[in-house]
Amino acid sequence: MNMHEPRVGIAARVARAFHPVTLAIALVGCSVSDPGWGYSVPNGKPAEGNELGFDLARDGNAFRVYGSLFAGTLDVEVDVRNEQGSTLEVDLDQLQIFDKRGQQLKRRLVSPTERCEGQRHGRVCALNRGQACRLAGRFNVVPLRSRFLFFREPNPDLQEVAVRVVSLRREGRESDAQFQLTRTH
Repeated sequence: MNMHEPRVGIAARVARAFHPVTLAIALVGCSVSDPGWGYSVPNGKPAEGNELGFDLARDGNAFRVYGSLFAGTLDVEVDVRNEQGSTLEVDLDQLQIFDKRGQQLKRRLVSPTERCEGQRHGRVCALNRGQACRLAGRFNVVPLRSRFLFFREPNPDLQEVAVRVVSLRREGRESDAQFQLTRTH
């Protein structure tokens, strides 16, 4: 050992020796972490400007649908705008999500982005022409499936999800709206 070389402690030597191991563990850790992704609506038009989601029109109503997944939670928002003259009643509790196999996902909680521009009667939002509301929820999911040891792949059951807004009422008639969301990245 040269007298002019700085003395390196045992901890520093161990840290240098394990540097490649630390890098390998970090890479494996990143490969098994929750990836997060967005969803598109195949028959929808991307929202303009800085808005998120996809626009659609059905039965005299305008819809904007948005979905994203991160950290084991699928966030879904559906904006409903009444485009007709008669009042539209929307039950804010009636947002349902189904995976590709048709299994209904468990709603974790109501999203803080839920809103009603019309008259609110409990969980029902009554919309006059031009008014809108947002149904929003967070749903528990398992985003990754084990493939081999530490390697995981995106859950194929979440490749496509169906969104259903149940209980849209206009003039005594009840209907629903359904949308298909497809994973984008």
